[in-house]
Amino acid sequence: MRVGVDVDGTLNAAPQQFLSILSAIKAAGYVVSVITGVDHSPVTQADFDAKAGFLSELGLSEAWDDMTIIA
Repeated sequence: MRVGVDVDGTLNAAPQQFLSILSAIKAAGYVVSVITGVDHSPVTQADFDAKAGFLSELGLSEAWDDMTIIA
């Protein structure tokens, strides 16, 4: 199973709570996908790096497996 979670307004609204939830999901063997967006096109590696860095600042660097960024 794959679980998708949005960043803005979701993960950043309650990072510690989501850390617990997503860690449990991953421990159960499921895949956690982060879904987010940017307001320009095309999406670049710098966009990915910035979003990954933001998740790390929230303490969520180990809580996800892959990320989809929508422009």
